Parts: sequence; C-alpha cells; structure tokens
Amino acid sequence: MKRTSERAMRANLRAAAAATALAAALALCAAALAGAGDPAFADAGADAARTGSIVVHEYRSQLGGTNPGNGDEDPVLPKDALPLADVPLTLYQLSTDPEAANGFEPAVDVDSPPLASFDSRTGTTDAQGVLAFRDLPRGVYLLVQGDVAGVQPAQKKLLVAVPMQGAVGGDARWDVHVYPKSYVAASIAKAADDPDAVYGVGDEARWRITVPVPAELKLVAADGSVRYGRGLQVRDILDARLDDVPGAQVSLVDATGQPSATALVPGADYEEAYDEQGRTVSWTFTDEALRRIADAGAANLVIAVTTRVNEAAYDEPGAIYNNAAVSFTAASGAPTGAEVIPGGVPDPANPAHPRITTGGVRIDKHLEETGEKLSGATFKVARSRADALAGHFIARTVDGVLQDVQLVTDADGAASLGGLGAGTCWLVETQAPSYEDAEGRQRACVRLAEPAAVDIPADPAAAEVRVAVANRLETPLDRAGSAVGGALAKTGDAGWLLAAALAAVVALAGAGMVRRLRRRGERTDDR
Repeated sequence: MKRTSERAMRANLRAAAAATALAAALALCAAALAGAGDPAFADAGADAARTGSIVVHEYRSQLGGTNPGNGDEDPVLPKDALPLADVPLTLYQLSTDPEAANGFEPAVDVDSPPLASFDSRTGTTDAQGVLAFRDLPRGVYLLVQGDVAGVQPAQKKLLVAVPMQGAVGGDARWDVHVYPKSYVAASIAKAADDPDAVYGVGDEARWRITVPVPAELKLVAADGSVRYGRGLQVRDILDARLDDVPGAQVSLVDATGQPSATALVPGADYEEAYDEQGRTVSWTFTDEALRRIADAGAANLVIAVTTRVNEAAYDEPGAIYNNAAVSFTAASGAPTGAEVIPGGVPDPANPAHPRITTGGVRIDKHLEETGEKLSGATFKVARSRADALAGHFIARTVDGVLQDVQLVTDADGAASLGGLGAGTCWLVETQAPSYEDAEGRQRACVRLAEPAAVDIPADPAAAEVRVAVANRLETPLDRAGSAVGGALAKTGDAGWLLAAALAAVVALAGAGMVRRLRRRGERTDDR
C-alpha cells in the first residue's frame, strides 16, 4: 500500500509539473502573440499617415505600342523618346482607398468626381519633361494633361494609385513614377517674313512654311524592325492676289534654326510644281527623301517661299491671307495631314493666320451742302503728282491691253482701290457726278480740279485710307470762271472760294468794261 501511494504521489507531482509547464508555455505564447500584435497595428497606423509622391515623366515618341508602366523610375522607353517640356498637368484625388480603381467593378474611374477634401494641384513639366507632386496621402489620383500645341497625348487622363502595388507582387511603391506618352501630331505653320510691311502690286512677299518633322514618319517595332511612311507632300495654297515665284528653298533645321547636315536637293529629293487652276504650289518628296528626313533627327522641315502681289489686289484692299497644308501616309498606314487654316476660311481675329496687307484708298463722295451721297463720280490714281498732271495713271491688263484703273462711286458714294504700297499717291477726279434735286432736275457738280495727295501709312492697321470728297453744285460763277479761266475749284478745299471770287472779279470787270464801251459808243452817236 505504501508503495502504491508513493507511486501515485510521484505521478501527481509529474502531472502538476506538466500542467505548470503547459500553463507557462501558454502564457509565453500569449505574451508573444500580444507582443506581435502591437507592431502590426503600429505599421497600419503609420501607413495611414504616410505620404507618397507621383513623379510624371512626359515624353514624345512615334505612334506604336510601349510596355505599360509599373511605377518604376527607370522603365524601358522607346529609342526615339524625347522629353516634353511645358506640358500642363492637373492632379485630383478620387478616393482615399488605393484599391478603389481595381477589380471588375471599380469604385472610381477617370470620369468620377474629385474629392472635395483634396485641393487639386497644377504644374508644368521642366526641361527634362518632369513634374513631381509630393506629400500625397494614400488614395487614387486622376492625372489630367492639358493642351499643348502640336502634341497629342496617348492618354489625356490617367489613374494613379498611391501606393502602387507592383504587378508581380513585392513591396508597394509610395514614390510612383508615371510615363504618359504623347506624340507630335502632324502640324504645319506659316508666317510672312515681314508681316508689318504694307505691300503694293508688284511687290514680293516672302513666307516661311514650317513642318515639325512628324514622328509618324517612322515606326520602330518591338523586335527592332523599322517601318517608314510614304507620300510626303507640302502644299502652298495661294490667294488670288498672289502669284508664285518659282524656286523655293527647302531645308531641314534643328530646334534653334540651324541647318541640318541632311541636305534636300530639288529634282532629286523633291519636285516643285504649280497648279494654276487650283493656284497651289506643291513640293512632293520621294520616299527615299522621306526616310532621310525621318532619320535626320531634325526638328523642322522648312520651305522658304516667295510670292508677288498681282493686279487682283486692286480690287480688294486689306489683308491677304495665305494657307498651306501637309499630307502623308504614316508608318502605321494611316493617312495623316494638317492645314494652317482648316477649311481655308481665314479668321481675322486669329493672329496665327498668316497674312500680309496691301494699302488702299476708299472714297466717300457726298454733296457739300447736304451730305447726300453722290454716285457716278469717276477717279483715277497716279503714283506721283507729275504723273497725275501728265495723265499717267495706275493701269492694269485687260484682255492683254493696259488700261487705266478707274474708280466709280456707287449708290453709297463709295469707291475703293487696293494694291497700293506705303507712300503718297495722287487722286484725280476725271468726271464729276450729277445731282438730282427734289424737283427731279439734274444739276452738275463742280469737279475736283487739282490732284489730291493721299498718304498711305506704313502701318498695316491703318493702310486703308478713307478720303471724304465733297462736291458742291455748279453755279453761274463757276461757268463764267470756267469760260474765262478754264480752271475748276478743288473739292473739299477753301481754295474754291478764292477761285469763285476771282471769277466774280473777272466777270464784274468784264461787265464794267462792256458798260463803259457802250456809254462811249452812245456819246459818239450823240455827237
């Protein structure tokens, strides 16, 4: 019995020790679990307060596929990638949950409204095409690219998560780098070399057509193979008041205007042609020249064009707009083109529309006594006073024959002439209008006897000069003066009063002389 009790006691002691050890082990496990939980919660709290950044790298490339971005700072970019400076960007926050844009039914997309709790941020890329948005709380952001002339973004709106989880797992990236791709869309510009001059018929006007070398001319595939476009053509669409002067200069230049080492030779690399019916000058490049242009690394294809103002400018004073266009088939096979003035409709309010200005004169013919408009007055214009007095006037070719340009006032008393360069021209009234009075009687008006000087300013904004010419009705004194002196007063000038007075003096003197002779004759008869 005693042995049995001892064995039982030892068993109980072992059981108690085991229980104590188990309890201690459980206590240690519990402590370990509790200790492990505190850092986990601390990390979650730190993530909630942590901020990140979105660093945007804008670049241009040709049309074609690229690998999707994964937030890395050094992605594999196309070989022809060039940074884009001065790209405006705006950042909005759409959600505070970085996963809100994921899944088959995302909570937010590019059309979702931004959160009012986050003030939108704006900026522009620097010379390296980089713009950083920093101190961003976790969430989903909408990046919106603004408009840049000649640049077409592949994605105008882009969703970015902060932090961004890598596509193959790994740590989340709090500093997210995104690479929105843009391409330089086909574009063309044109400008006059001297838009501030005032041109006249016969003057030459020089223009500069600039075509940024389109990225679409060349496409580098993922396997390194290269495709090129074809059919590059530039066209200069001329206004009816301009004639082409053959022999344009075609060249490639860099961004600073320096010539490229790649020269373009007329007859070998391109052909210049003129379509008279369409009034269009064209430069058609060979496909070999297109490949050389695409590979040259130049910024712009430049064509220096010369035109001459023709006699059609006499009919329409003011601005002469000019247009140009470019077209080609892109390396992707898509037809591509651009025009300076889309549709050819000029917009006077848009300073980007290329133009030159001719001077002109607009006559306002009216009756001096009442201000009524006078129709039927005819004028001619001379380039000097000597020409005006000699009867040598501005002429134009009509059916192969030179004829003086004649201005005739319409029912509004108006007549105009364009195509006049800056300087002084001389206005001569060759026929005075007649005037129908209230009783239906036709009455003659006094013609402008002397050439009137008209100054055309060397300022395009003031190059059309308005000249008010007042006619007065003819009087018996005018007829007497005309018979005696053979001269008519200058309309719109006080000189006509002097002329009238002189005519009256002459007439009165003549009448007095007649009376004296008559009296003398009477006295002789009396004798």
